[in-house]
Amino acid sequence: MKIEIIRKALRCYAASAECPNDERTDVFDALEALAQTADRYENRDLWQDAVEFIPLPTLIDLLNELTYDDYGRRARKHGNDMRLDLYTHDVRNNHIFAVAGLTDAQLESGYEVINDLWHDNEANGAHNADGSFNHNA
Repeated sequence: MKIEIIRKALRCYAASAECPNDERTDVFDALEALAQTADRYENRDLWQDAVEFIPLPTLIDLLNELTYDDYGRRARKHGNDMRLDLYTHDVRNNHIFAVAGLTDAQLESGYEVINDLWHDNEANGAHNADGSFNHNA
């Protein structure tokens, strides 16, 4: 799918009588998310603005697999002061190619789940001294 085609479709839908008022806010939110995705898009010429939809649970699973230890190491240092901006800084620096195109909102989705999971794993002893996940626990 192409970003511009999706943008045009959303704008047409928002302007049409078929778009109920209670959905219009969701459409504008989708347009904003699309704009944020376009802003972060690298290699636009090569990929010609092609995008794929990934279900949120799949995105969260990918971020969990890829960035859990980044979160854990930083959380070990900061404890209750662990913040989204620290997580996004680390994952963008440590996984530049894997997460470069993800928006802050997409990373926040992963952060929220990983935050809960990390605290559960800490309580259950499934962690290493540095805060990373202990696969042997």
